[in-house]
Amino acid sequence: MYKYISFFIVLILSLSCQRVPPGSVGIIVDTTGAKAGKTDRMVDGGTRHWIGPTQELHIFPLQKIQEKWSLADQRLASERENSPHIDQSITFQDVQGLQISVDLGMSFQLEKAKIPDLFKTYRTNIEVIADREIRPIVQKAFNNYGSKHKVSYIYGVGKSDFIKAIESHVRDVLAPNGIILNRLSYLGPIRAPNGFLKALERKAEVGQKTAQRQSEIAQIEAEMKKQEKKYEAAIREKKAKAIAYAEELEIRAKADAKKILLNAEAKAKANELLSKSITRDFIEYEKMRKWNGVLPKTVLGDQQSLIAIEE
Repeated sequence: MYKYISFFIVLILSLSCQRVPPGSVGIIVDTTGAKAGKTDRMVDGGTRHWIGPTQELHIFPLQKIQEKWSLADQRLASERENSPHIDQSITFQDVQGLQISVDLGMSFQLEKAKIPDLFKTYRTNIEVIADREIRPIVQKAFNNYGSKHKVSYIYGVGKSDFIKAIESHVRDVLAPNGIILNRLSYLGPIRAPNGFLKALERKAEVGQKTAQRQSEIAQIEAEMKKQEKKYEAAIREKKAKAIAYAEELEIRAKADAKKILLNAEAKAKANELLSKSITRDFIEYEKMRKWNGVLPKTVLGDQQSLIAIEE
C-alpha cells in the first residue's frame, strides 16, 4: 500500500517539476489565493522548478525572436493550432487614400531585467504579446507614416527611407517596456493598387521607349559629329594642299619672273653691246661679205651703187 502511495507521490512531483530551457528565463505565477498576481518570481534558464497546482510557468527567451506578418501567415503562438490561414500582412493607406499591403518581418530581443515588469503589464507570454501588443504598434506606425506620403514614394524612391522611419519610431515606443527592436524589414514586394501598378508599367514602358529614342538620337548625333570631324579633317587637308599648291605656284611665278627679268636684262645688254659694235665700216664689211659680185639690173633712187667706193 505504501509502495503505491510513494509511487503516486513521485509521479505527481515529477509531473509538477518543469524545466526552464537554457537561454531563457521563467516567470512563476500564483494563479489563486491571496498571492495571485502579486508574487511573480523570475527564475534562470537551465534549471527545474516545482510548479504547484495553483501556479503557472511562463517562458521568455533571451535570444533574438523572429516574428512575421504576411498574407499567407497564421495566427501566432497559442492561437495557431485552431486558426485557419488568414491575412496577417500590414495594410495601410497613403495620403490619397489608396490601400497598400506589405509582408513584414521583425527581429527583437527582451531585456532580462525588465521581463518581470513586462509580464506584470500584459500577463501573458511573449508570442501573444507580439501578436496582440507589438503588432498594433507597428500597424499604427504604418498608418501614421503612410498617410503622409503618396504610394509612388512608398513604392518607389522612398521605399527604404519609409521603412527606416517606421523602424526608428517603433523602436522608441517599445524600448521603455524592455523590448529591443533589432530590425523591421519587408518580406516581399509592396502590394500597391492595380491602377497604380498599371500606370507604373505604362510609365516604365514610356520611359523605356524614351530612353531608347534618346539612345538612338545620341547615336545619330555621335555619328554626325564623327562625320563632321571627318569632313573637317578632309577640308583641313584640302586647304593645306591648296595653300601648299598656291605657295608652289607663287614660288614658280617668282622664279619665272626672275628668269624673264634675267633674260630681258641679258638681251638688253646684248643689244646694247651689239649696237655699240655696229659701225659704218662693219656694215660695209657685211655688205661686201654677202655680195655675190653681180650688180643689180635695176637701181632706183639716186642710183648709187650698193657698195660705196671711196674716192
